[in-house]
Amino acid sequence: VEFRGDAALVINSVKPYFASDPGCNARLLVVCMNTRETREERDLDSELKKEILIHRNASLSMICRLLQQVLGDKVRVMENLGLRHNDWGELAVKLGRVLKEEEFMKSAILKNQQNRMDIVLENNALAAALASYFSSSRYSYLEGYTEDIRKKLAEFNSDFAYYSNQKFSNLFVRSRVYLQKDYEIQEKVIGGVHRTRYTITPKNR
Repeated sequence: VEFRGDAALVINSVKPYFASDPGCNARLLVVCMNTRETREERDLDSELKKEILIHRNASLSMICRLLQQVLGDKVRVMENLGLRHNDWGELAVKLGRVLKEEEFMKSAILKNQQNRMDIVLENNALAAALASYFSSSRYSYLEGYTEDIRKKLAEFNSDFAYYSNQKFSNLFVRSRVYLQKDYEIQEKVIGGVHRTRYTITPKNR
């Protein structure tokens, strides 16, 4: 039995906090999709679909040949691309090698990571509170356990006053990798109580 696709639709999450994009996308069924395309745009899509179907078999063969070369590449990618799925990043760079665009692929991945960080920081309550805290010339650093940090930042985000220490700690741990774009975050484990004390300092001061 042969089924030929009759649509070209790509679904992806744009929220970097979402932990399982592949898990969501693999289980997502599109029931209805609204479109605001003009008739001219629909005609162009129709022509594109025809062209894709005409070259479908040749395109799939080309993809298989590319994957064969990618999977046969045993030279490791040494750069740290900062990806949650390092194996995906390595395959992407190896694909760039096959296409003679290795450096472009690396820069594209790094740029995407930067965009991802910017999206998180723009919508992160902790990042906003820290920005407000350090906007005052009174403060050059922030120090303490997460409980202390929560209490100090509650002055700039009243919601933090109602956070449990565990909830704020979880937010801090999740946000830390993104906050390190703008802040130096040092930690010191206090042995007797097995707690971590943090010192946060803006990088641009």
